[in-house]
Amino acid sequence: MNHIFTIYKILSKEFGKQNWWPTTPIGSFRPIYRPCKRLSSSQKWEIVTGAILTQNTSWKNVEKAMINLNKRSFFQNPYKFSPSEIKKMIRPSGFYNQKSKYLNNFIRYVKINYRKNLSALLSKNTSVLRNELLKINGIGAETADSIILYAAQKPTFVIDAYTLRILNRLGVTASGDYARVKTCMEENLPESVKVYSEFHALFVVLGKDFCKKKNPNCPACPLNHMCCNR
Repeated sequence: MNHIFTIYKILSKEFGKQNWWPTTPIGSFRPIYRPCKRLSSSQKWEIVTGAILTQNTSWKNVEKAMINLNKRSFFQNPYKFSPSEIKKMIRPSGFYNQKSKYLNNFIRYVKINYRKNLSALLSKNTSVLRNELLKINGIGAETADSIILYAAQKPTFVIDAYTLRILNRLGVTASGDYARVKTCMEENLPESVKVYSEFHALFVVLGKDFCKKKNPNCPACPLNHMCCNR
């Protein structure tokens, strides 16, 4: 068993299933973490929107925006809302002027190129889909990979700030280059949507609660015995 997969097994045993990405059950407005093997069109839109809104902010803030969007049934038909309406609904997510432009760019792209059929875009081959997403203004590598992994349900590893920090402290990699770290993870893990999504979520838990940027809780960390930072 390689070093990276060992980390996954330890965190999985310690924290259990995370069931990412959160989606909203029928009759509710608040997204929750739950198993979703088959996604509806509205759930795919919810994941895409969440991936865009979570840029440079916490999920706690994004969740407030998602509740606003759910109350207006935004994910059932995002095409009927004006840019000003979207901006108002996503305000709690922060950087709402910028993010509303990014979200509107994505909506417009699907409308023009896929006749409002998001699933048609997401059905593309992984590499083709990724290249296409990266051409949309406002969709960077992390956001594109989040959309591919969680909305399209195709295996691509998401590298975020938590992942980079943890891997650096563990001595797995000293690189801050997104593509290089992504390749490192994918070469040392089974090519699996389940493994990639769970591992990404487990890194977030570890980064938020233990391997913090400042004052990390090293004594309680389940990876303390493997860490170069102790």
